[in-house]
Amino acid sequence: MATFDRGLDDEFAECLNTEYARGGWWRAFVDDRKLFVAIRDNRLNVYYRGCSLAEIWCEKGAVVGRTHYKYLLRPSVDDPYVGFAGGAYRFPEDAASLFVESPKEVEEIKRAANAYAEDEKAGVQRIIDANPNILDVEIGFGLPRTAETGALDSARGFRNAPSLGRRGDRRLLRSEAFRQRRTPGKEGADAECH
Repeated sequence: MATFDRGLDDEFAECLNTEYARGGWWRAFVDDRKLFVAIRDNRLNVYYRGCSLAEIWCEKGAVVGRTHYKYLLRPSVDDPYVGFAGGAYRFPEDAASLFVESPKEVEEIKRAANAYAEDEKAGVQRIIDANPNILDVEIGFGLPRTAETGALDSARGFRNAPSLGRRGDRRLLRSEAFRQRRTPGKEGADAECH
């Protein structure tokens, strides 16, 4: 049975704290109370209304990540259409202006994600907003199939559910910025320890 590690190693936690102190994109993510940061196997996933806006990890002492391009399409462009002729698109000279340039542009990324946030995902966001002790919002059960029919055996599947980290687990939260983010009554920039 696979297990989930809900922790961050010391190197990654230190990288996150350093990045937060710089006041750039990571601070914008952490301080945005509408974003939810889930810890997964020494990586972070940043969610907005159920959409995974970014996957973040530490690589050679630096915080790096990736975002699906659909969340980088700038919804506030003057003309959202790209013309074509002769079987080829005619992209504007400043085609880069169609895309969000930096993860620090959180509001633009969230606006782009709104197109993909279905009712179920929005409902999950309401649950997250109301419960600061939530550590993760996604779980999958590996439901085994019966040998006879190949049908899913849901009665046995729940025994295969992964063990979730506990709130007091020391591996769970090593990043001070992240710890403050999920502490009720402490707003990111107002917290003493980042």
